[in-house]
Amino acid sequence: MNFSINGFSNTGAQAIEKAQDSLRRDFAQLSSGYLLEQSGQAAQRSAAVNSLSAAARNTNDGLSMVSTASSSLGQVTSALQQMRELAVQSQNGTLSDSDRANLNQQFSALRSEIDQVANNTSFNGKQLLSSTGNSVSLQVGTDSGQQTTVSFSSATTSDLGVAASSVADTASASAAVDAIDNALSNVSAQQASFGASQSRLQIAGDNISSQASQIAAQQARTDDANIAQASARLAADRIRFQAAVAVQAQANLMSQAVNKLL
Repeated sequence: MNFSINGFSNTGAQAIEKAQDSLRRDFAQLSSGYLLEQSGQAAQRSAAVNSLSAAARNTNDGLSMVSTASSSLGQVTSALQQMRELAVQSQNGTLSDSDRANLNQQFSALRSEIDQVANNTSFNGKQLLSSTGNSVSLQVGTDSGQQTTVSFSSATTSDLGVAASSVADTASASAAVDAIDNALSNVSAQQASFGASQSRLQIAGDNISSQASQIAAQQARTDDANIAQASARLAADRIRFQAAVAVQAQANLMSQAVNKLL
């Protein structure tokens, strides 16, 4: 009579090992709260979130840069408006030469203020209002080509065309009004451009935030272990483990019985 006990015993040992692996996985998921088999996908999503965070910082830096330039340009606008007021006042025939000299002194001080603002407006070392044809490209997405360009124009009195303006006499004051009106028109156009850039950057920032939120929500849904399901698997794997142990024990008893018979 032949008995095949070794195959039965090996099958039991394999079942125990498999059940132990399942139990280790179940305990790991329940203790960590994450689905470990999804770690590769989680790493990819984490990289995507990090890239979006970098794009968000770029966008915020761009908004800060444009806001800095826009604020300074507001000061230039205010100075030009005051200069225009002085030019209109200087054309009044009731003023004396001394009156006009005083007005011209104030006019010159405002002109110097404009140059000071223009020459000292910078962001992270970049001059924003002291040169023409100045533009900055901002990476506002995670892929190549997802960029927006912000253009900056010079706001110095020379480039605005009011560097030589004066209100020392009525003729000069009249010419100054025309020059200042032209300067105000140019400054207004630049402010409108800044406003459009801020809107584009704000939209880009909102889009980045939306993408990051969606990825984070997906990561939470995918990676967070469903505790109820994990607990159910644990209970089932415990039963399988106990069954495998029982089978192995039976195989050992059968082996001992055969040995006694032999």
